[in-house]
Amino acid sequence: MTIVMRQPREQKWFQMANLEYVVCQNRIITLLKGHKAHRYLDIGCNAGEFTRQCANILEAQEIHGIELDPEIAVKAEKNGVRVLVADAGEKYPYPDHYFDVITANQLLEHVADTDNVLRECHRLLTEDGLLILGTPNLCSLLQRVLILSGNQPTTLHVSEVQVGNFIRGTTTGNEHIHAFSPGALEDLIKYHGFRIEKKLGCGFYPLMPPASAWAARLFPRLAVFYIISARKDRSDKLMVVPQDTVNGAH
Repeated sequence: MTIVMRQPREQKWFQMANLEYVVCQNRIITLLKGHKAHRYLDIGCNAGEFTRQCANILEAQEIHGIELDPEIAVKAEKNGVRVLVADAGEKYPYPDHYFDVITANQLLEHVADTDNVLRECHRLLTEDGLLILGTPNLCSLLQRVLILSGNQPTTLHVSEVQVGNFIRGTTTGNEHIHAFSPGALEDLIKYHGFRIEKKLGCGFYPLMPPASAWAARLFPRLAVFYIISARKDRSDKLMVVPQDTVNGAH
């Protein structure tokens, strides 16, 4: 069987996805309201438009971003972001306790070493500093239906194109190498010494706004995206189970 290659812009699916992505950004901005930051870092800052919006809400004096693509980083610089061109999975060259607020939206699913990202966020944040993370939800209603019907989740990519689902043949771009359930994201954040303050769902396929917003608020763990706001707090560190007690658990 030949897989027909399609362009994302030709798919109504991607139009819906892009709309919900903007809604997700707006939810993060809402979480930032009422907070202030002298130094703000956006990991995976892209061209810096969203970073700038967040910085304005925070009234940040210094706006920093980490971006892998040098060409996109140039655009972010033009938007007033001090960009570090680097892999988000590496150690960041900033001093300890340097930032008041860190955001990382739609980033963790692309990074091989997710523990490093959380570890670095904890190191870089000031005491009681604010961290906001957003990722696609592996346990959304859509993904559950796909898995139960024997299809590949759209949130976890095994090729440079989507395969095994209803949007097969569309390019995936920067492939998702991880997929998070709400519980896994919560535990990962706690494990690295953060205290969760708020948990939000965003988007609810196949519904469109405003119905999707209502459904996501009612059933956040079934929403398309899952967003967590957390504070740096070592006292909430998740207990580590000794390795010899979990041998054979896969």
